[in-house]
Amino acid sequence: MTTAIDQVRALDADPYQYDRTTDVADGVATDFQTANYPVFPLSEKVYINGALKVRNVDYTIDNDTGVISFTAVPTLNANVVVTYKWSILSDASLQVMLDLVNANVLLGAAMALDTIASSETLIQKVITLLDLTTDGSKVAASLRAHALELRDQNAQGLATGSADDVPFDWAEQVFDQATFRERLIKSFLRSGI
Repeated sequence: MTTAIDQVRALDADPYQYDRTTDVADGVATDFQTANYPVFPLSEKVYINGALKVRNVDYTIDNDTGVISFTAVPTLNANVVVTYKWSILSDASLQVMLDLVNANVLLGAAMALDTIASSETLIQKVITLLDLTTDGSKVAASLRAHALELRDQNAQGLATGSADDVPFDWAEQVFDQATFRERLIKSFLRSGI
């Protein structure tokens, strides 16, 4: 059965994705940062020099920040590998958004897109790589436009008395391992924005 959070993730193209972070221990630090977060609870596997470590025995993890804290300092030059699932917004964040809009999936998805757009504006700025350029503010504007479309669909449903039954125009499902930001950038580069 699909939950409201699953529906919001589908509308926002923010599914949980698999990732891997590797690092080499300096013989001093006990904290290591995953490349992406929040980390889906209980999804991580942590290895030091190929040996699987045990959560709450060998390490702890803060799922919201992606920080892994080892109980003992990994030896100098030890290979630290972490595999995990992550998404841009946590289930808890999406649930708060849904609670704020009385579990309305379209409005929850619109709120999530606005949140993502705000962070994209701060993170992306303007990036040029070789002959490709992307503009974070244009990406954010596009995300906000999509959020507005979802709000319009919801208003249309309210006007006809069937807000919960309003079909959405489209939902993209991506099966590759590219991150959400990479998919956005590639999409906008293809469209010439």
